[in-house]
Amino acid sequence: MLILLIMAALFWRERTWFIDVAFQTFLMIKDGTTQVMVYRFGAATVQSLPLLGIKMGLSLATISWLYSVSFHLHFLAFFLLAGRLFERRDVALGIAVLYTAFTYDGFYWQTSELQQGLGFLMVSWAALLRYPGLTKWWHYPLWGSTLIALAFYHPLVFMPFYLMLIWLWWKPGFKLEGRKTLLVLGGLMFVILFIKQIWFQNWYDAQKTAQFMGHLTEDFPNYFSYPTYGLFLRDLATHWWGYGLLLLLVSGWLLRKKQFWGTALLWLATMGFMLLNAIGDPAAEHRFYAEVNYYPLLAFLLVPLIVEVFPLWRKGVGYQSSNAGWLNLALIFWAIFFTARLGLIAWNSEDYSARVDYLRELSAAATDQRQVIDPGTLNQELLKMDWGLPYETLIQSATETDRPVTLLPLSDPATKADQLASDTLFVTPWTEFPLRQVNERGYWRLPAVPYATPPE
Repeated sequence: MLILLIMAALFWRERTWFIDVAFQTFLMIKDGTTQVMVYRFGAATVQSLPLLGIKMGLSLATISWLYSVSFHLHFLAFFLLAGRLFERRDVALGIAVLYTAFTYDGFYWQTSELQQGLGFLMVSWAALLRYPGLTKWWHYPLWGSTLIALAFYHPLVFMPFYLMLIWLWWKPGFKLEGRKTLLVLGGLMFVILFIKQIWFQNWYDAQKTAQFMGHLTEDFPNYFSYPTYGLFLRDLATHWWGYGLLLLLVSGWLLRKKQFWGTALLWLATMGFMLLNAIGDPAAEHRFYAEVNYYPLLAFLLVPLIVEVFPLWRKGVGYQSSNAGWLNLALIFWAIFFTARLGLIAWNSEDYSARVDYLRELSAAATDQRQVIDPGTLNQELLKMDWGLPYETLIQSATETDRPVTLLPLSDPATKADQLASDTLFVTPWTEFPLRQVNERGYWRLPAVPYATPPE
């Protein structure tokens, strides 16, 4: 976890001049407050550190650096809470696996609340395994607050949450007192999710739901012909092999121990989620986005890893002196595993460093500080998405030069002719902001002139 934190400190440009984080940095500077999108309130904790830097008037480079490391400071906090406070080193190891086994592009597109929410979920697992009974009155409001936080981190967090409850319920020897806790927590989470669905609807989740329902009805019964399956298998072999390797090892171990119900439950959850995810995003056009959406698969796998496998290597929980050789072999395996995964993540920085260099080239080549650019002339493969270009180029140029530049990708400038002709608006592909408000904090001083458009 410390190595990931160091990497976040080193690759801060690659991570924060990238689409959503650049957009959120722009909004935090403009508004002077956290930017919680679609009721995913957990994002506010990660944004608190860069926001503090803004309040203190720190440099733009420092603010971006703080934003980059803030993510992994939170992940390190999850790791320490699980391992130190709740004394569940098996869960702490699971958190380390969570942020490495499946991670490739996800290290550089760190903004998804799903990654944060799954880490917090695992802290709750550590608490549940350490204290399985609701024995004090204050346990109820504490768990209630925890479940509310989980529900509002990301809509997909509930899936591995319930898988853990089901697994513990059927685990032989799990205490009856703990089973009562599982019923209470499962019921309480259901009520929270129901309330959230009724009173906290938002445009983004509604759009995703409509997209899912559209594919569900229109594509029936051809759900297995989507390109996403082939893309997943390709990337599983080349980039996400950490997950594939652990899935095979854990499945083999469960079968060897004749835990057929556990094997079936794991694969049922895995295949079911793969199908639902494919219906929701059949093309999986952007790998960095698809990768993060697959994280629940790893969370499913971590349930048997934490409950069944990791305890074998803890003294007092199935540990025998005769197993010392296996323990040493396991330590060697994890050392090689984490080294290889961290090396792969660092190697992938070349692609994102090239992206940063490309932003520099675009900003330097701009003839005007407020300029429209034809998306057809852009290296879309390198950019991955171009909607963040107005924010990315602004932050990059204002950080590294005395000439802030914002580039607006528009195929048809005529669609925003009035906005582009205004000298009082900051224009983006989706919306406009008052230029005076954008310039107010002094991190950049864009001139009050109309946008320059490419010749027809």
